[in-house]
Order: sequence, then C-alpha cells, then structure tokens
Amino acid sequence: MAKVVIDPGHGGKDGGATSINGLKEKDVNLKISHMLAGILISYGIDVVFTRCNDEYVSLDKRVKITNDSNANYFVSVHCNSSSAKSANGTEVFAYSKQSEGNILAKNILDSLIKKTGLSSRGIKYDKLKVVSSTKIPACLVEVAFLSNSKEEKLLRDNKFLLKVSKGIAQGILKHLNIEWEDGT
Repeated sequence: MAKVVIDPGHGGKDGGATSINGLKEKDVNLKISHMLAGILISYGIDVVFTRCNDEYVSLDKRVKITNDSNANYFVSVHCNSSSAKSANGTEVFAYSKQSEGNILAKNILDSLIKKTGLSSRGIKYDKLKVVSSTKIPACLVEVAFLSNSKEEKLLRDNKFLLKVSKGIAQGILKHLNIEWEDGT
C-alpha cells in the first residue's frame, strides 16, 4: 500500500503567519494534517509525519525524514498570508511542470477547490526546500489566507478544516487511483 509523508508546516518557535486576530499558521497546519492523516489511514494508506505536535523541525530535518521514510509522496500543509488584505484563495506549489509532484499538485488543487469553494490561484513552481530536495513526488499546499478576514474566519472553523482535509485527501486518492467512498 502507499505511504504518504504529511508535513504540517512551521511549528514550535516558527509560528509561520499569524492573523490579525492571533490565529497561528502552525496550529492550523497541524490540525488539518491530523484530520488528513485520519482520512488517509482509513483508506489503508500509511502516514509519516514530519511533526506530530507543536515542535520546531528544520527544513533539512523534514527533508531527511521524508527521504528516509520510503514513502511514495510528500504533502506539506500551509496557510498563506499577504500584505494585500484582499488576497484570497488556494494555491499549490510543485518543483517543476515536468515533475510527478506537479500532477499530484493538480489533483490536490482541483479536489480542494471543489470541496471548499475557495478560488484557485493555480499551481506555482518554486525551488522550495521541501519540494525540491525530497526524492519523491512532492507538493506544498497553501490552503487559504490568514491575512484575509473571511478566510481567517473559515480557518478557525473545524467543519471547514474537515472540508480542507477531505479535499487534500481526495486529491491524493485520485493520484493513487483509489476511489473516494463517502461522496461528500
């Protein structure tokens, strides 16, 4: 069966972005990642975490955990932020258009947009350490903007976070040619 590394972005002393109301990215990322893991495990997929709680894990260590895991895929979970308060939507990063990570990113983005109703900012390409240095197909999901008041409110809602988790899971399952069962 497949094995997926889930990387809850940031953690510990690295809080990531913080909303105007004090919501920390590291906490949202971890909550989504745990929900996502539960869904994947229910489909018989093995899950490896780069962090399971609020601890700091360096980018180099995240890459090492991934490369030592014998996993098939790597998905990093993040929330976005911008100085433009109107910035909104979901985007997914891959290393290059020629990578399998790009196909994984597209499957996740399509499912996530369908599940959440957020706008698509598309797939972006960057040499982000966790997608460029891992030896397996990898992508980094920017779920929504903590700097956008409407999206920040959504990121506080566990029902919305479950939709996000299901959207990411559906994209991974589609990539693995595993049919989504619950229809939601």
